[in-house]
Formats: sequence, C-alpha cells, structure tokens
Amino acid sequence: RLEGRDYRLDRLERADATLVEATRVESGVYLPSDESETRVVPRPFAAPVPVFSVFLDLPLMSGEEVPHAPHVAVTASPWPGSVALYGSDQDAGYALKATVPRGAVMGELQSPVGPAREGVWDRGTVMRLKLAGGAVSAASAEQVLNGANLIALGDGSSDRWELIQFAEATLVAPETYDLSLLLRGQAGTGEVGAQGWAPGAIAVLMDGAPLQIPLSLSERDLARHWRIGPATRGYDDPSYTHSVVAFA
Repeated sequence: RLEGRDYRLDRLERADATLVEATRVESGVYLPSDESETRVVPRPFAAPVPVFSVFLDLPLMSGEEVPHAPHVAVTASPWPGSVALYGSDQDAGYALKATVPRGAVMGELQSPVGPAREGVWDRGTVMRLKLAGGAVSAASAEQVLNGANLIALGDGSSDRWELIQFAEATLVAPETYDLSLLLRGQAGTGEVGAQGWAPGAIAVLMDGAPLQIPLSLSERDLARHWRIGPATRGYDDPSYTHSVVAFA
C-alpha cells in the first residue's frame, strides 16, 4: 500500500537500487460479490444398466385394450427414469415404439403352484413371490371381482401367461409375499396354467405400468427385432438388450 492506494507487486529486483514493478489494483475486486448466484448442487451419477423386460401377448382384461397389441413390462435397479423400446423388421433402422415412464412390479415364484381351476375361489393355494421392486397389497373380494389385484404368471415367453387375481397378500420376508384366495385362469388363460407352475416362473402385476406396444394388425405373427434400454441413451448403447419376438 502506497499513499493510500493498493498495488500488486509483479516484479522485484534488488541490487544497488531496488526496482519494483507494480500494478495498481482495487481491493474490492478480491471481495465476495453481494450478487446472489444460483447454487450448483451436484447430483449423483447413476451408470446406465441393462433393464429386465418381458413381452406379454395377453387376452383382453378390462376390454379397453387394443385387442391385437401385446404388452411390455420393464424393471431395473436403479430405475433409469424412463425406458425406450425400439422396433424394426431387421436389426437396423429402428424406430421408437414406446417410452415406459415407470417400472413394473415384477417378481419370481418361490413355491410350486398346482394346476389352475377356473371359475372358483382357490382357497388352498399359496403363491410365494419374491419381488424385484415395489409391493402388493390385499383387496376385498368385491374389489377383486371388479378387476383388482391382477397378475400375469408365466415362463418368460411372450405367449404363455396365466392371469391370476388374489385377495390376500402377506409380507413374510423382505420383498417376499404370500398371495392367497386366488382366482385362477382369468380371461380364458386356464389352459396355460393347466400344468401348474414351478419355482422360477415370472410374475407381473398388471396395474397399468406394463404398456401396450403400438403394433398394427398387419404385424401379427411377424418376427420383429426389439431393443430396449434407458431412454437417455441411443439404442446402440451397450445397456440395451436385443430380442426377436413375434406376437399372435
């Protein structure tokens, strides 16, 4: 500081005389500004991971579905925010067919289930499911008869799904439920469940999360290529899974 003014020393030489190079500065430049700024809050990064998906070629359930359009159900941990489904008649030139905004409640059968008996309340069978996420809850018999608590149970192929409703759900372990008081073989799927199901079968809660794929009537029985993965990535990203499926 010299004569009440502030300087920044840039160079100092000492010999017979002292030579100083300095630049006059304003001290206020180095003080924090009073102007408010938006605080940048870092968000945790979630690496994209492959999603688990199944296709379901189901009969009419509520009557509001498109009769010839199949469903797709997706789950992932962590959920990527939304999932994109691309389709094509070859493994190239894909077009976006659907965007899935939320994951489906899906699980794996832990106990064997006997053959289906249609049209009666099954009071003896207990289905134990280990869920991959989400939860299920009980409903009254009247709610079930009005369409509540509908699940699809199958082997993972697109055309082998039995539709089952349940009234009672009991949490027996973390993410594990016993479902009982069942209505089996709903909407004419009793033939699919006629042999029963072994542990490892896949269950999908049909609560609106599984979406119908906008497939035209002329595309029935035609094998098509499907790629599905995080919507924030392109369909050629390694996080996408590829399958070839035809729907009857």
